[in-house]
Amino acid sequence: MGERVKLTKNEPGEAAADLEPLSPGLRAALVIPALGTLFPGIFPTWVLEFLENRQPVSGRCCPLPRHLIPQTHTATDLTR
Repeated sequence: MGERVKLTKNEPGEAAADLEPLSPGLRAALVIPALGTLFPGIFPTWVLEFLENRQPVSGRCCPLPRHLIPQTHTATDLTR
């Protein structure tokens, strides 16, 4: 409990001056996921409308096999 911490600010050394700029591949690897994260957050309506109106790739209505899709029941089905 009696320990004290002293915080000091040091000037950056020579190692900070020797940093090279990021390569184009690394820059793209950082920017593309950042845009992919920000775009749906900034324009959620555009993204949701695009996803609702897209055509299925496989030609099926749903990516799940039919036996895995939950069955919906109507009120008349429940009274039987």
